[in-house]
Amino acid sequence: MPRVFFSFPVPKPYAAEVHRSLPRQLPVVWYPPQNLHVTLWFVGEVAEAAIPQLAKTASALAADSSPFSFTPQAFHVVDRRLRLVFESAAAAALHEALGRALVAAQLSAPDPRPYHPHITLGRPRSQIGAEAMPQPNLAPFAVSEFGLYLSEPGEHHLGSYTLLHHFPFGNKTGFPQERKSDDLSPARTHSP
Repeated sequence: MPRVFFSFPVPKPYAAEVHRSLPRQLPVVWYPPQNLHVTLWFVGEVAEAAIPQLAKTASALAADSSPFSFTPQAFHVVDRRLRLVFESAAAAALHEALGRALVAAQLSAPDPRPYHPHITLGRPRSQIGAEAMPQPNLAPFAVSEFGLYLSEPGEHHLGSYTLLHHFPFGNKTGFPQERKSDDLSPARTHSP
């Protein structure tokens, strides 16, 4: 069964800026900039026949959404992963609305964990003390869409992600759109 999740793409220039902002001497196996994303909702394994319903549900929510920004808050190591954590009330509200809609349609299980939007940047090879972590000196980045991704095993213990559908905000047609923008992460990436 396919394993899928919803995620916000990170623009390539922003991903490169995030990588440049961190000290290279940190003991981290870095994920490449093109692999970075902000998970909106992890669905997990689903029947292939459920993917059109997932897309329809997400498309309806995206149609009623407006662009917003993610504001960087801090770098943290959580679950042996280096993350850039963001603040975004709009992302939290969309996460909650999407979760409610997916659970009501019996397309996903509830997620009792609090939502903390973040980009996973890499895997530390050893302990990193809080004093080694700089404060992010990064501008917010704007999002105007999210996508539904297929997650498959990849090389070097990294997942391989394929974009199945993307959902631009304010799209009142009710149909998922094909990806068209070149400044967003590619449709097929390897990611944490």
